[in-house]
Amino acid sequence: SWYKLTVKDSQNNGMTGTFSATFDGVEVAAGGGNFGKDTSFFFGTDCSRTLAPIAPTPAPTPAPVVAWTRIFSDTFEGGFTIFKSGGTQAIIVRLSDGSKCLQLSDDKTSSVAFTKSAYTVSSYIEVQVQFKYYTVDADPNEKFFLDWSIDGITWNVAGTLTNNIDFRNNEWKDAQISWLLNGVKSLRLRFRCGFSDSTEKVFIDSVVFQGRPK
Repeated sequence: SWYKLTVKDSQNNGMTGTFSATFDGVEVAAGGGNFGKDTSFFFGTDCSRTLAPIAPTPAPTPAPVVAWTRIFSDTFEGGFTIFKSGGTQAIIVRLSDGSKCLQLSDDKTSSVAFTKSAYTVSSYIEVQVQFKYYTVDADPNEKFFLDWSIDGITWNVAGTLTNNIDFRNNEWKDAQISWLLNGVKSLRLRFRCGFSDSTEKVFIDSVVFQGRPK
């Protein structure tokens, strides 16, 4: 597009001066000198007589890429190496392809698996846990949880996954749960089942724990 700006001399006696034109607060044309009656100036992006182009629409600023540092990963192929079973409702099982995963069921004190050690996170501002999961026979609105703890005694909920909201039975899903540390120096993780009986199960695999550096 191109545009014409006309400087009018109503007295028809000539004049000297400068002019400036703005569009959305941006100067798009400017000039000066001796003007005769009805002197015209052209500007725009398609005109060879352009004094100044119309400012383009700014391109959107891309979101910054978040760089995560892996702290640990666990596929349970070696059994309970990183995690520890809380009892009979937390076991390692084989899937149909022969690979292994963690199985939790019911809603008992034994329906948990937690990391054997606390992991230092003082150099991170935020942490994230990614994992895959598959549920069987969970009733509507039943839940399982990812918890974290500083001392292994008092636990805080990092994420809650609910049937018919976050997942449906009999399909693999991906989970990604993140939270800010707010000065926490080290922590443990825990998976906890909240289903109503032992026939309702969640299978958990390919756990990745990572941090976002300060």
